[in-house]
Order: sequence, then structure tokens, then C-alpha cells
Amino acid sequence: MFHLGLEDRSSIRYHKLAEWVRNGAIGELKRILVGLPAGRVAPKEPAEPPPPDLDYEMWLGPAPFAPYSRSRTEAMVWRQVREYSGGMLTDWGAHFVDTAQVANFAEESGPTEMEGRGRIPADAMTTTPTEFEVGYRYGNGVEMTVRSTGPSIRFEGTRGWVSCTGRRGRFEAEPADILQIKYEVSQSRLWPRPPTEHRDFLDCVRSRKITTYPPEHAHRLSTALHIGLISIELGRRLRWDPVAKRFDDAAANALRSRPTRKDWMRRSGSA
Repeated sequence: MFHLGLEDRSSIRYHKLAEWVRNGAIGELKRILVGLPAGRVAPKEPAEPPPPDLDYEMWLGPAPFAPYSRSRTEAMVWRQVREYSGGMLTDWGAHFVDTAQVANFAEESGPTEMEGRGRIPADAMTTTPTEFEVGYRYGNGVEMTVRSTGPSIRFEGTRGWVSCTGRRGRFEAEPADILQIKYEVSQSRLWPRPPTEHRDFLDCVRSRKITTYPPEHAHRLSTALHIGLISIELGRRLRWDPVAKRFDDAAANALRSRPTRKDWMRRSGSA
């Protein structure tokens, strides 16, 4: 049994949003608006020897070699460095875009088109977009826009909309009585919300049922975020085949993987 820990799957705020949308409370879903925090600009720092209790070669792993500096290994910095992460689009996007794909019945597929733009700071340790906007389109025609405007998510349908502003913030809806709708387990088109992802994993070990967050869903979420980042880097609209897992663009396909630092295990003394 495998369960990837993404706590929003067991958060009542995002579970209710996805449940309302999947059950048709806003009519047919047409558009999703996702807001994420803007990225942090980390300035360049002078190189210095790594501390004696840090195996820096192992920390870098197969990523390209970069001299150690004090902030590089801090979580809020390395998440903004392209060699290790994708910035806020892949960081906070892993939470909000997951809810978006669940509500859109797309947790096992993903978008088919995307076009992004963003600003990467010059002469900084940060090498990911700190400001960005990516427009996605799914096979069912639903459009999703992801912007660096602050945490929020909003679903718009043919009969209304629902939203949550802030990280697990306040609900809003039009018409407002959508927020009073409750579904019995037998009515809901979304699995029962587990008390926590930890409890869910242990229960599934015993029951052998699929966990709330299986690896295929994690793969499809990560793919959606990374192909959006690739469209920003190339600066053009791309088409994606979620079955073949390929772009219609040779340059974009080349960015699905990258060279690894072949000698890092030897240099770290691990092989």
C-alpha cells in the first residue's frame, strides 16, 4: 500500500469545495481560478566551506554542482532554485492545483494545453519565476488560470461559483445557499474524507482499499505543474498528450528530463 502525504486531501475546507463542484452544486464546471503566493527573491551569496556536519555532495545529489553558501540549503531558498525545485508554482501549486484537478475529475489525467509567462529575477540565487500566470485547458473544456496573486481557489460553473480565499480561509459562494449543501456518503461523488492521511494509510493497510492519495494522482499533479513551468520557460503555448505523456513540441519534450551529475556518488564517498 502507498499513500503520499498531501494534507489537503483530508482538509475539510478543500474536500467540501471539491465535493460541491463534483456533485453539481454550481452546475457544469467551466473555469477554475487558482491564486498562489509570489516567489521569494534570494540574493546571491559568496561561496564558503560547508559545515562539517553536512554532506554537501549528498545534499546536491545528481543536481549540477554549485558552491555551498549559507542560505542555499534552507527550505525557503532551495525551493526557488530551478536545479532543485520549480518555485512557488510547484510548491504551493501542489496544494491548490490538486484540489482543482479533483474537483474537475482530472486527478488521473491532467490538462491538454497550457500557456504561461513569468518573471525570473536577474542576478539572484532564485532561478524560478517569482511572478507568473499559466493558463491551462483540460480535455473536457474546463479552463484553469494559475496566478501569483496570493492563496485562493475559485470554481465557476453554469449556475454559480464557490471559492476559498486564503490558506484554508473563508468560503464564499453565489448563490450563498450553496454553502449549506451537505451530502450523505451514498450521494457524494467524492470519497469520504479521512480523519488524517496517516489514519487513512493505516486503515488501507488493513482493508487493502486504495488510499486517499495514491501515486498516480501525485504523478498527474506534478506533471500538470511541471508542464506549466516548461511553457513559462519556452514562452509559448504547448499541447500535451496525457496518455502518451508527450508534448507536440520537440524543445518541450527535451525538458521532460535533464542530465544528471554522473559522478556525485563517487564524489560524496557513497560509492
